[in-house]
Amino acid sequence: MFSWLPRICRSLKGVQEEGTSHENENNRGIRNVKPLRETVYGDALKNSKNEEDANKIADLVMEAQENNRRSIYFDAQQSMSDIMGIYTPAERPNFHARATLKLDDPDTLLSKSIIPKQGRRSTEVIKGALEEAEVESGLRGYPGDLTDSEVAACLEFRKQLKTRDNPAYQEMVASFQSVEEEPYALCRFLRARQFKVDEVFEMMDVGADVWKDGKDHDFYPDADEAIGAPLTILLTQYPLVYHGSAKNGCPVSYFRAGEVVVEGVECITPIDGLTNLAWHYQMHKFPAVVAEAQSTNPDVVRCEAIAIFDLKGLTKSQMNARTLEVLKKVIRVNVCFPEVLNRMAILNAPGFFTFFWRVIKTFLDARTASKIAMFSDENQGKEWLREYIEKHEIPSDYGGSGPSVKNIMEETSATSAAKRQISHLLHSNYKKKDTLDFELRADEQLDDMQLQVYTVAVEGAVISISKNGTTISDLDISLHKNEKLASADVPMPYHMNISSEALKGPGKFEVTVKSKESSREMKHFLVIGRIN
Repeated sequence: MFSWLPRICRSLKGVQEEGTSHENENNRGIRNVKPLRETVYGDALKNSKNEEDANKIADLVMEAQENNRRSIYFDAQQSMSDIMGIYTPAERPNFHARATLKLDDPDTLLSKSIIPKQGRRSTEVIKGALEEAEVESGLRGYPGDLTDSEVAACLEFRKQLKTRDNPAYQEMVASFQSVEEEPYALCRFLRARQFKVDEVFEMMDVGADVWKDGKDHDFYPDADEAIGAPLTILLTQYPLVYHGSAKNGCPVSYFRAGEVVVEGVECITPIDGLTNLAWHYQMHKFPAVVAEAQSTNPDVVRCEAIAIFDLKGLTKSQMNARTLEVLKKVIRVNVCFPEVLNRMAILNAPGFFTFFWRVIKTFLDARTASKIAMFSDENQGKEWLREYIEKHEIPSDYGGSGPSVKNIMEETSATSAAKRQISHLLHSNYKKKDTLDFELRADEQLDDMQLQVYTVAVEGAVISISKNGTTISDLDISLHKNEKLASADVPMPYHMNISSEALKGPGKFEVTVKSKESSREMKHFLVIGRIN
């Protein structure tokens, strides 16, 4: 019992001493971090529901100690030169006249049929495109700015893609074939390993097994099917959105990680649903976003993106073994798409995130980790955004003149019929009930089938709806009412309509949930309504 305790104790001393010794390595690092012994380890173990979870956290701590000895105080602002070498991320637009890379013979492009009919001719054409693309950025590692040895590596990589047995290699390189020309795809993979062909294939071997899992489902072209619920519902608990472009032409995504409601997510989709969603975003959403950028500027050729992670509001309880396991699975998916991340900013990083970042870094490729800048100071984070993104493209939340992230999310989730949406997470056990209050104006109503509850509570709950103090409906919901889900090995999220008739304004409404579970453990119920 408590087999994790001695391992944690050994790691506590090492990490705490290491954090102290590196405090002054860079005066722009994260400041005023409490001793890790007090702020992180105890909380992480406290949030663990059983010894299995505790052991996972202990393993992660030991792994972080073994693989990542450097302090975050330095890592947060370290120069990328050590790891990036000469292949640094593009800061300026990487545009060219696309016609110069449109090859005459479609068979010379990476596609479902990668083997060209005229191998010698295709090699010559590709070689010319690698050497003479009209790129003005002067960035090493991109077509038009390659040494003779790098061109040779591209051609050797291309040759081996055709001859190696595993079709996953070809498929990975051709992932973005609708928006990425072959020379750029070849260089993208080779940059990830300093143009060392054997090491590129070693990297791809890591992703080959997980690639097959995604391919078996066509990489989840329908986001709703990927998570088993409408994506617009998930976004209320998992706020992630693309908006605008950076100065270098890259699309920009915003993920408000500090506003993620883990219990709400679990009411909507099993944890594997987030892995499915990662496949959807990489294989379907991201190419669509690049295509949109190309429709505005047809000279955009680089399949890279800038990511903004905002940790404002993040609590220690959100960072547990389960959360780290989800991150690990999503990162495994991302291994199949090297060099897609142009750069990332982590904003509003709380002091306790220091430890978790050290653990997360052990999951990341070193080159990817080196592209990430972290800011605990909000103003410094905004300065970083202004350096890489025009002011009118930055949401107003971050000092720009664009719409707020909330408005962007609402616009993304809007339907032609809905005026606004209700989204509220209720918590109840056998002793405590919880209530949602909302008001409808005279010109508003909630149609039947438009008020739903999402939950993973096996025994369900009794849900009452009242208008102006008068009960108008009572409903008994339960997982057992769905035989397919009830027969699953682990409890699965499910949802039900909780209003059999339209709720019409004007009036004040109240939705009350009382769990039927016999334990003291709180169960969670996400109430969603679309108001017309």
